[in-house]
Amino acid sequence: MKTVLFILGLIFSLPFVACSNDDDHYKPEEPVTRAFEQKYPGITPKEWERKGNYVVAEFYENGVEKEAWFDNAGNWYMTESDIRFSALPEAIKTAFAAGEYAQWHVDDVDMLERAGMETVYVIEVEQGKQEVDLYYTENGTLVKTVVGDDGSHVPSAGLPQAVTDYLNTHYAGARIVEYEIEKGILEVDIYHDNRYKEVKFDSQNQWLYTEWEVRQSDVPAVVLETIRTQYAAYRIDDIDFIESAADGSYYLFELEQGERDIYVRVNEDGTVLP
Repeated sequence: MKTVLFILGLIFSLPFVACSNDDDHYKPEEPVTRAFEQKYPGITPKEWERKGNYVVAEFYENGVEKEAWFDNAGNWYMTESDIRFSALPEAIKTAFAAGEYAQWHVDDVDMLERAGMETVYVIEVEQGKQEVDLYYTENGTLVKTVVGDDGSHVPSAGLPQAVTDYLNTHYAGARIVEYEIEKGILEVDIYHDNRYKEVKFDSQNQWLYTEWEVRQSDVPAVVLETIRTQYAAYRIDDIDFIESAADGSYYLFELEQGERDIYVRVNEDGTVLP
């Protein structure tokens, strides 16, 4: 799937207000402290602080430095854990070693646990003045690449109810990996039926289309025959399957011929779409 440049957490985050707290002994209201005690029994935060509209507890658990984010009502949104590279799941270490940033310097590694979403692991790498954050799921799938981020992570407040209802109805059991808005389009990345999918919604939270990568071996023969016959001079670079509210279902081929790239849509009976 295409790499998207984004700033995690600025999308759908709760409104931020200028707020600082110079009191080293700040302690939040009882709903927040009670919520923390329920989630992390027996642990005492080393410090509490406000970050925008969130209340953040800094603490250690099993020797790992962590930050837990709550709202004023005690609702938990995210826990960020500062972990060692060696503590990453083996699948992520293997994927990183095989990726394009394997030779870059690893500056920091975080684990992000978020309410209602998949846990992701963020490897911050740098080379000279360049910095890149790589977001992996536990099975080693690279789901996001963020260029030039400051390394900070802010939780998101949640998806619109209409979007959540659509996902529950049409992709029952799907796990939300990430979401963002780009040019007015809401993109929700989910893990469903053992594959990662991108589900797009318009500004009114109406479903537009869903797409996911497919292997050439999974494409119907009649569809491949169309490509091989009508575009024999091209090489297949990438294939996505798309379910669209406007155009139904079809395969989107990215084809290459030297320096030239073209995109071709073919429906499931082998007909080329305009």
